[in-house]
Amino acid sequence: MDSRSRKAFFVCTMAMAAFAHAQESCDFLTLDAVSKALPQYQPWRVAGGSTGRCRFEGENHRQERGGATTTTAIFNVTQQFQSSPKEAARFVRGLKAEMAKNYNLSAFPGVGAESFFYTSDSQNTNALWWFTHAGKAVVSGMYVPPGNRALTDAEQSAVTSLVAAVLSASKQPGMAERAGQCPHFDMALIKKLISPKGLKVQQFGNDSCMANNGANAVVMFSRVSLENEMSGSQLAQAKANSPCTSEKLPEFGPFGLLVHSCAAGNPHAEVFFVKGRSAYKFSVIPGKEPTAQQRADLIALARRSFEAKEIGAAD
Repeated sequence: MDSRSRKAFFVCTMAMAAFAHAQESCDFLTLDAVSKALPQYQPWRVAGGSTGRCRFEGENHRQERGGATTTTAIFNVTQQFQSSPKEAARFVRGLKAEMAKNYNLSAFPGVGAESFFYTSDSQNTNALWWFTHAGKAVVSGMYVPPGNRALTDAEQSAVTSLVAAVLSASKQPGMAERAGQCPHFDMALIKKLISPKGLKVQQFGNDSCMANNGANAVVMFSRVSLENEMSGSQLAQAKANSPCTSEKLPEFGPFGLLVHSCAAGNPHAEVFFVKGRSAYKFSVIPGKEPTAQQRADLIALARRSFEAKEIGAAD
């Protein structure tokens, strides 16, 4: 997988904090396991995700002079699968080389040899991120201490044990098959958008999916919750004002847009629309500027989700 596909996967994983809808369970990590690993922040809850990605939130209560305060601890984890253990190690190795340019890296013990933690020098966050692998599985995510205070050794040890549990669960029968499906993808259209040779699909919870092929062409879906209708309008306006060609798609509502032919390079096409309390984005990144037919196929792919009943969204 080249840097284009790695960056696409990185976008999916880093977007976890935004794409959160309430769920009752996580496919590959139990709520009880998180509560036992980090009991100081109980009660924990599953705040979003399902197949391929989960988000857990805990609470830290403090009594201060001004009264009681509660801050949130966050544990996000994403699971995906490569074609072989060798490919999983190569994938993480490539990410490691890219991440080393901007982050502080350290080894993630006890799992695949290429696995690593990474942190930022930024004073604005004390979050801990990671990319790990075991067998065909690649598991990534982040942990944010409550109130963004300094991370303790005990917390890092707890994160290490939880990620190891996810990697172990990734070996369960059927896990890879479930992660390789996306309810927002019509595979006939995906195969028209990009070559089916070496085609692979990854689902990252209910709110993002990625398909990529042997030539590293990519199709992506993402959905983000909106606070109000104004938020959708602002997102659409920002896209319309970007250095790209934007065309209104009235059949997708007042904020429907087709974006393509960007002046800054990065050849891709994107369909954006707002439905209920969610903003949807479908993108194709074929390695060269998408053709008129690919743009039409992307619109057809997005139309399925626009016309369908909401899948896993809080509307």
